[in-house]
Amino acid sequence: MLVAAGLAAVAGLAGYGAWVEPRRIEVTRHLLRPPRWPVGLDGLSILHLSDLHTRGRGPVEAYLARLADALPVPDLVVATGDFAEGPDRIAPCCAALAAVPARYGRYAVLGNNDYAPQAHHLRLLDGLTAAGYRVLLDQHDSLELPGGRLRIGGLHYYFVRFTARRFRYPVGELFGTADGAARLLLSHSPDALPEAAAAGVDLMLSGHTHGGQICLPGGRPVHSNLYRRVGRSYLQGEWHRESTLLYVSRGLGMSDPRLRLWCRPEVAWLTIGAPQDSPAGRGNDGLEGDV
Repeated sequence: MLVAAGLAAVAGLAGYGAWVEPRRIEVTRHLLRPPRWPVGLDGLSILHLSDLHTRGRGPVEAYLARLADALPVPDLVVATGDFAEGPDRIAPCCAALAAVPARYGRYAVLGNNDYAPQAHHLRLLDGLTAAGYRVLLDQHDSLELPGGRLRIGGLHYYFVRFTARRFRYPVGELFGTADGAARLLLSHSPDALPEAAAAGVDLMLSGHTHGGQICLPGGRPVHSNLYRRVGRSYLQGEWHRESTLLYVSRGLGMSDPRLRLWCRPEVAWLTIGAPQDSPAGRGNDGLEGDV
């Protein structure tokens, strides 16, 4: 009797993780205050998408198609890798991404799933570009915004599983010399955080982890897929290293096993605020509006 009840509970949990929680996508709202964020860019809004792992015209694509009508237009849209599960899934994925507008620009970096096979890689680059996204591969772009200059850099995904301790991500070379502009880094993996901090990056946005994807009650991840970190570090949410603030998205999709438990998929609406001791940052602890 107890064995049967236990098997039924496991089957029910697996069914929930496969069919229910993956569709419970939520828009999370966060006010982030990088320590050196310029006052002129106080209130910059970023819609952060990550880890779509689309497999055709499914729940992720349907959700993105509705997103433009559900949210205000953000200043920037950024997508931090792992887009489509195979070359034939790229077209609906990019069509859904194209429907998400931005005021000043849309940017993307590639994830580990986006590099092989070569046909997938090249078709994805073409699809993202046609959808209106600038794909940054160890490159940066400069935006002259109403409140100041923002430099946006994006990293290749580096497969460094067996060399993680000695590998160094080329963040410093990517941005070059300091010019007083705010620095935003897009990196599929949070593993690049030490180099981001050393290069003076203000804000780093990542995915890759899926927030653990399968977690224990309370959101404690069962597994980490990071090379440099163990346990719960850098798997989801806000983290700090020196003057760099990192936000890690739980992402929208799933990798195998295709289950999500106690780890809902996420679209992150990020409002970037000036430090609280600055004139713009005083008394601005909440987000306004219905996002």
